Parts: sequence; C-alpha cells; structure tokens
Amino acid sequence: RELERQKLLDKLLAAEGRPLITKAANEFLGAGFTFPDDQDVHLKLLEHSDESFVRNALGALMLAGDLPKRRAVLESRLRRSEEFAEEQSTREAAAQLRRKVSGRSDSTNQPIS
Repeated sequence: RELERQKLLDKLLAAEGRPLITKAANEFLGAGFTFPDDQDVHLKLLEHSDESFVRNALGALMLAGDLPKRRAVLESRLRRSEEFAEEQSTREAAAQLRRKVSGRSDSTNQPIS
C-alpha cells in the first residue's frame, strides 16, 4: 500500500499543467490517501482545477512557518489565482498569501471572510 501511495504521490509531483495535476491529485485521493503537509504538494495543488483544492493549499501554505522553497513559482501561481480564480474567496486568499510571502504588510487590507 505504501508503494502505491508513493507511486501516486510521485506522479502528482511530476505532473505539469492543470489537467495532469488535477488528474494526478484526484487519483491520489481516489485511492484513499490524504495529501501530506508538504510545500511541494501544496504548490502543485495551487494548479488544481477545483478551487476548493486551491483554497486548501493556500490555507496550508499560509499556516506554514517555513520560507517558500520555490518562491518565484509560488508567487507566479498566487498572482494567477488572484487574477483568474472564479471565487472571490480564492482570489483574496491568494492575494493575502502573496503579500505574506513578499513581506508586505497586511494591516491595511480586509481580512479573508
């Protein structure tokens, strides 16, 4: 079972592009596994076609105290979510995390509801 989990996780981490990332993430969950709390996994999930996955990844990254491993990639994906996400809550969460990652103050901005 652990071998299957690792194989599916590797497939997710190797996936490129929204359709392949979405498919790999759905396969991973469909096999009964839960995503590990890992920056690389959350970074991939920012590309999922279902915004609930994106918001969950944003929340996990927001709570993480670690510095981003791939800051440029993270900021790029956050900007894309800010601009193109369908749901306002996703756009706001992406903006808030991008400000946090870039070190800009959030004190003048509205909290996410």
